[in-house]
Amino acid sequence: MLLAVVTLWLLCSWGFVSPYNGLMADDDSVNLIIRSSLKLQALAFSLKHRRFKTQFHQRTTVYIAINIYNPLAWNVTKYIRIPVSGKAYKIIDYNGNSVDAQIVPLPSPVYKIPGRNSKAQAEVVFEAKLPALGYATYLMRNTTSQSVKYKQASGIEQKTDGDWILNNKFLSVYVDSKSGLLRQLQLADGTNLTVNQSFYWYRGMNGDNSNFDKRASGAYIFRPNGTEPIPLGNNVTVNFVNGSVVQEIHQTFNPWLSQVIRLYKDSENIEFRWIIGPIPIE
Repeated sequence: MLLAVVTLWLLCSWGFVSPYNGLMADDDSVNLIIRSSLKLQALAFSLKHRRFKTQFHQRTTVYIAINIYNPLAWNVTKYIRIPVSGKAYKIIDYNGNSVDAQIVPLPSPVYKIPGRNSKAQAEVVFEAKLPALGYATYLMRNTTSQSVKYKQASGIEQKTDGDWILNNKFLSVYVDSKSGLLRQLQLADGTNLTVNQSFYWYRGMNGDNSNFDKRASGAYIFRPNGTEPIPLGNNVTVNFVNGSVVQEIHQTFNPWLSQVIRLYKDSENIEFRWIIGPIPIE
């Protein structure tokens, strides 16, 4: 039996693996995980548990051991996102059980980030249960199975009216298909919340900094030329990603501004992640 293991360290609250440029984490935390992971890898290479033997019967299979550390004093459940370049992956836990996972494509604006050197085209998303002040291990391998898939808006019928809807047992998120903007939230008790979504910018004040009245807006001072913000577009391009673990709306406002609205299967929270830049300064 041959088992090749590459260990990837994720920090529950102090760092993360980025599909943009790689791993970012606190040094002390990483050192702690490395020490623990060395013991874990030694164990992985000498596995004798019957359930694990059945997972490693192919000599050509390469598994990635994902060690996820929880620095908190209580158990937590986290959704983990691993940057990948393949099309299908299988996730198993320490007991050899398959974990529900989903392949989610990266938003197209990610590829345009200056200096990006990652080859990742998607992320594997799965739910991890982490013990207090400890870590859990999950194994990931590339597979030819099509059981793990993703769907994009381009792969389903585009809406010309109505709403895109993200929903789980806690929340429903309504995005208008015409404007591409978030318009309403519905809570589990049926309460509807009207939402107006937009991005704005302020025109900076010019000046030569010769005195206080001529101070220019810049890196160290925010001084807008006026008090009214300028909206950054109301006709948004939308991609819809639907799956068993997470649902996402990818919004593109303009070539340098985009946002992802994300709702996980068992989460009571909506996640927003935006990308801004390079900002045109002409």
